[in-house]
Amino acid sequence: MSVEGMWAIYYNEVDSGIVTLETGRVFGGDSMMAFVGKYTVNGQEFTAKARTFSYNPAHFAVQNVFGRTGKLDLETQMQGTIEGGRLTGFIFETEQPDQKLPVRMEKLAELP
Repeated sequence: MSVEGMWAIYYNEVDSGIVTLETGRVFGGDSMMAFVGKYTVNGQEFTAKARTFSYNPAHFAVQNVFGRTGKLDLETQMQGTIEGGRLTGFIFETEQPDQKLPVRMEKLAELP
């Protein structure tokens, strides 16, 4: 199975968004944050690094999944394992690697 496609991403089993993986690029977001970056796959191991930023002024006062408020522009990393159409792992701010947030992704669709 190719990892390229559209994926649903779930943080802490509560917050969710959409992720697109294509030719080593990752992009997507949710109602508060957007991200764009690059990913690699080595066997079943998945690693991504992305610029993650807030874009919706209506949500600047709302705490994001990293526990921060305001207009944000962060570098994040994600590491996980892919099995079939599911990825499980964690995501964290590059500057705070000890504060890992559980994450899972489920593949929704192949790309056209």
